[in-house]
Amino acid sequence: MNAEQAKKIPLTDILDKLGCKPARIRNHDFWYLSPLRQEKTAGFKVNTARNIWYDFGEGIGGTNIDFVRAYLKSTHENHTVSDALRWIRNMMRHKPVVAPVTTVDYSLTDRKLTLPDVKGISQAGLIHYLEARGIPIAIANNYLKEVRVHNGNT
Repeated sequence: MNAEQAKKIPLTDILDKLGCKPARIRNHDFWYLSPLRQEKTAGFKVNTARNIWYDFGEGIGGTNIDFVRAYLKSTHENHTVSDALRWIRNMMRHKPVVAPVTTVDYSLTDRKLTLPDVKGISQAGLIHYLEARGIPIAIANNYLKEVRVHNGNT
């Protein structure tokens, strides 16, 4: 994805992927709680007619590429234009087709492997890995599970 293609993606779609919902809408102006910092009153404005944003608390704004760079910087990730374009490409892919999770009963075929724990993602290393790739944990938990496997041979 190049910069011109990325700039055509509505910033409201990007914010939606991050789980951000507008606090209020007035004509072409969508107001959000800033995804770049903590705030209680919506001070982050997106103009949908121009596809630009401005964060009144930070005093910065620009295109959706500028937003992604600022977002990556706020999460302490690399935030070059290339990083932003890769993040946008990864986040804006079509919704993946996810096969249903099936549980295999290894107890009948191989008593050495057991699955003592299947749960939502909570291990710090996995969370950091997802964040480094620009995948919010709320989205990842819709598609992934953390699985602990015990090998009885060891």
